[in-house]
Amino acid sequence: MSKEQEKKEQEKQQGFKSGAQERLENRTLSEKYHFLTAFQFLIGLSMIIYTYFFITTISELSKYKVPWHSVIIPYLIFLFNSICVISIVNFLFNLDNNKSDKK
Repeated sequence: MSKEQEKKEQEKQQGFKSGAQERLENRTLSEKYHFLTAFQFLIGLSMIIYTYFFITTISELSKYKVPWHSVIIPYLIFLFNSICVISIVNFLFNLDNNKSDKK
């Protein structure tokens, strides 16, 4: 290849790279972090499963003489953490929608 052809090839590749980078940079937060909706779903599902096991454990506490706070406090902490994570993701998407509207 001649030097002119090499230069043209390099310019073509740089143009492609800059176009791809520009498309990636122009995506909204919702587009970049769309996988967080699946994460929210998994957190909600785990809350349901944990609640089921919590209810079944509470009914068994009297048989094994386990102190109630050793089961209830971790459950409440888990619920609080799960609700916070879901709220943070919702806040991110709402912030992105508000920012997108102003453009």
